[in-house]
Amino acid sequence: MRKLSVIIFCLLSLTASAVKKHVRTDGSNANNGLTNSSGGAFLTVAYGVTQCTSGDTLWVHAGTYLETTQIFLPVGVHLFGDGVTSVIQSTHPWSYQAALALESGTVGTNGNQSVSYLKFDGRSETTPRGIAVQGRSNVSIHHCTIVDFKEEGVVFNGEVSFTGFPPSVYATGNTFHDNIVTNCSEYAGFGTGCLGFGGQQDFLIYNNTISQPQRTAPKQIGWPIKYYNEGWSKGTKIYNNTIYKAPFNGEGWNFSMELFNNYEMEIYNNTIQGSLDFNYQDTIAGYNAYSVYIHNNTITYPSYNTFTESAVIIEYGFHSFWIEDN
Repeated sequence: MRKLSVIIFCLLSLTASAVKKHVRTDGSNANNGLTNSSGGAFLTVAYGVTQCTSGDTLWVHAGTYLETTQIFLPVGVHLFGDGVTSVIQSTHPWSYQAALALESGTVGTNGNQSVSYLKFDGRSETTPRGIAVQGRSNVSIHHCTIVDFKEEGVVFNGEVSFTGFPPSVYATGNTFHDNIVTNCSEYAGFGTGCLGFGGQQDFLIYNNTISQPQRTAPKQIGWPIKYYNEGWSKGTKIYNNTIYKAPFNGEGWNFSMELFNNYEMEIYNNTIQGSLDFNYQDTIAGYNAYSVYIHNNTITYPSYNTFTESAVIIEYGFHSFWIEDN
């Protein structure tokens, strides 16, 4: 009985260490956690996350939060909201840096966290990037709305920076699902993605609506999904998504996805407007059934275009590439 009591005490202690803290528009960043523990809340997300420890959840209540500094989400801390009424905006101006950063200095860091039920608003394309997950595994972004970022919506990068080379350690256990991403990519000599990813192992992308409509001239649009850091991903599955790229207007390319350096990628049960473009797809040990398997998708355009549009574009450097039942 004594041993059982000790075990129960330890479990209760572990549970008690993980707490829920709050951010509200009537909150205060004064008094640190004292305000929060007495039923209060913090005023900003950027400050609130600094008062959390691994296992905590920071609840962003309904309201619009204009963050004037970059938000760095610590490992193990969950960020949660009330849905589209919990709006995070950012004045963070630096190109290709994110309003919300889940970034670690060591590749393969176990994030063990989620970002969910929030809206991220790029303020009419004035904020460069929405969310960046770099060097972390076991991160889930789900049930979020990400809109109107200038350069990129969300990036998952297995490395801790942009290298262009295969990762030394692949990120594992990351998922992106049940999100809405709209108008978050550009073409400025090269295209970016509303969702970009690279250096991932068994990455799951499902149940999302990802769309890139036309932007007001002279701005050119990017792609809904794009490789990041030259790709280098193994076992990615993209399924049950609605993916929309505005009809091609002769500027840039008509890609809904542009993907490099993938091993055993499966794309299925999606509804897609815009072409799927591939380069350097191959097989490696452990992921050698195929390089890419595309099946049971609907790839469509609303009408014939005066510009040439394609469904699937296979460029160069590929092996064991399967397409069937679309």
